[in-house]
Amino acid sequence: MCMTAAAKSWRAALLVTLGVTVVASTTIDRQALAAGDSSRGVAINVSAAVAGRYATPSGVWVNPCEPSMEFVSVLNPDALPTGSAMATSRTADDGVVERAVATYCWDPEDSTIVANTLSIFWIGVPDPADLVPAVFAHLPDYLDPPTVEWPNMSPEHGWLFVKVSMDFRVNNLKPITLTATATNILGTATASVTATPDRLVFVSGEGGGTECSAEEAREAYVPAAYGACSYRYENSSAIVGGAFGSTTTMVWNITSNPVDPSQPTTLDTFTTQSLAVSEVQAVVTCTGSGC
Repeated sequence: MCMTAAAKSWRAALLVTLGVTVVASTTIDRQALAAGDSSRGVAINVSAAVAGRYATPSGVWVNPCEPSMEFVSVLNPDALPTGSAMATSRTADDGVVERAVATYCWDPEDSTIVANTLSIFWIGVPDPADLVPAVFAHLPDYLDPPTVEWPNMSPEHGWLFVKVSMDFRVNNLKPITLTATATNILGTATASVTATPDRLVFVSGEGGGTECSAEEAREAYVPAAYGACSYRYENSSAIVGGAFGSTTTMVWNITSNPVDPSQPTTLDTFTTQSLAVSEVQAVVTCTGSGC
């Protein structure tokens, strides 16, 4: 039998040519985190970890038809040649809008779909707003705890000094941007999330603490004038058996493109240190801004 005019018109309207699109991704290299400029930071492509959610199902490309049959792929069909209505889109449990692709074998003699060849595939629509939460979920994997250094710590004994302002510095303070691009037959979308070091919060272990900005934590150490990132222990660590258990927290400001108000605006990473504080005074000739 020849195909009816109505069937030809229906197929002409809905038949699409589907091309395979490969999502480009960059191998994630954590060594890059140490290579970027401190002020500009580093960019990490996490497409390989995120874009799979939007991958075109491999079955869309599979042709199961006999040589005498025609393989048909239809994007967003709202009906089939049989007249059966069907949904063209749906929203998945994770909030991603999905579009339908119908594939089947067409019998040109009978103008019908070959039995048991109809398949429906659902493909996520790439949307920057949907990508942001997925990218954000990977951000904690790349935020290292602060690496704390004490430039006026005793080089011989490795202890701090009581009643002397002891500077601390953190050098691993780089903005980190994660970017992901998702591409499939429905389109392309890109989103990014950036974590920027904001401030350091130091808890001494003896009951006190201090806070300074990330910029101040990168300043060069000047022996003659203690910096904003410093703490003065009032007690020897002998009172706690030898060392104070300190905690230094790095607070990161989080932004995204596009903006997603549902995501946190800050994240914390922290490190702990056992700090010995000696009552032996260092020889200090001058401290403060007047030196």
